[in-house]
Amino acid sequence: MQVNLIGMILNNVGRRYFDGLVMDDDGVPLPPADSLHTLIMEYAKVVNGGTSDLVVASREVLTPTPLLRAGG
Repeated sequence: MQVNLIGMILNNVGRRYFDGLVMDDDGVPLPPADSLHTLIMEYAKVVNGGTSDLVVASREVLTPTPLLRAGG
């Protein structure tokens, strides 16, 4: 199964929140899908050890969780 993550987020959270949230290099506000895409890419970079001026990795992702074993 494949999920359209950006579409799912924009349809459930709403486009207004992401509209113009990120600006391009010329200072022009990005449309919602482009803003969200940029944030997702920056988040992936941070989670993989990079840095970003836009996002931070969430505590839930950085905190190790115990692995569940089958049968107990």
